Amino acid sequence: MSNAGYGFGLSTFLAGVVLVRFSPLGSFSGKLTPRLRERIVALVLLGGGSVVVLVAFAVFASASHSPMPGVILAVTPERETSSAMSFNKVVRSVAFSLGSAFGGLMLAAGTNAGHSSPVDGA
Repeated sequence: MSNAGYGFGLSTFLAGVVLVRFSPLGSFSGKLTPRLRERIVALVLLGGGSVVVLVAFAVFASASHSPMPGVILAVTPERETSSAMSFNKVVRSVAFSLGSAFGGLMLAAGTNAGHSSPVDGA
């Protein structure tokens, strides 16, 4: 940890690592949704999901002073700003790519030989 005395005091590396959590959360959501579909009517589930997204948009809009780029810039010296933002972009790209690859792997593992679509449980 950096002792910058302002912001969160995160190093460039740690500020980028903060973004890695999106892949596990996406994977967890993917596992949770089919179970919810078994217990909740699809229309109610869709409506509930829409409410969650709207709440997330509202929180993001009301807390516009604290998105990740702002946090990174607040704790990064001016001379390292472009490096920090580039590292943020690379970490996001890697995390999204790993999440997509993991999702594809799970679907491929759930596809029986000779079929083009995975089984429902995949």
